[in-house]
Amino acid sequence: MELADLITAATGLVSLPAHEILFSEGEAADVTYLLVSGQAELLVMGQTIEVAGPGAFLGELALIEPDQPRPMSVRAVTECHVARIDQRRFEEIVARYPQFAVDLMKVMAQRLRRADLQVA
Repeated sequence: MELADLITAATGLVSLPAHEILFSEGEAADVTYLLVSGQAELLVMGQTIEVAGPGAFLGELALIEPDQPRPMSVRAVTECHVARIDQRRFEEIVARYPQFAVDLMKVMAQRLRRADLQVA
């Protein structure tokens, strides 16, 4: 079973209509999301820094620093389906797939660098 299948099988999918906000910059973070289908834009101070597609993680910092303010907003560009990953699920996935943690850190580093360049 692929990692994406494992995540969605355990958490189910949440549907997000086009133009709907998944979460907003500054909100307390407690979960991350796997974008299963559709496109979503990541916004920092109202500026799009990335348009994410299927397989992208959204709000991944919540898994590393729970309850901290989200550094960006995510809005659906098209209808999206996302799988919710809470801290317990994240720890289970990392225990089974240690490379997942490394891959997630790479995504975080790329996004933070991109956000810094956009805002500067």
